[in-house]
Amino acid sequence: MTPRLTPLIPIELDRPRHLRLEITDIFQAERDLCLFWQRPVNILNLFADASTLTLNDLAILVRRGLLHEDPLLTLEQVQQLMLFDRLPTIFTALFEAWNAAT
Repeated sequence: MTPRLTPLIPIELDRPRHLRLEITDIFQAERDLCLFWQRPVNILNLFADASTLTLNDLAILVRRGLLHEDPLLTLEQVQQLMLFDRLPTIFTALFEAWNAAT
């Protein structure tokens, strides 16, 4: 069975980039979140109630969505790209990538 590639979601950060979340990215993002917070984190709950999504959660998810085109991107670099005036755009693009993947 060949993997299904989800669409690229354009996002303007430091330059034009594209978010893509595959199912493996979602599983890995959940592991990243658990490791970061040092406790179990259910990624489904984060997306079901976006009001619980922290900036760190957002950065971890965005990083996972960008690694396909920039495999060396670090969490710290993503955090530096997340200017507060871009947060609405980042949220929108992340939810589009999530919806495309799920």
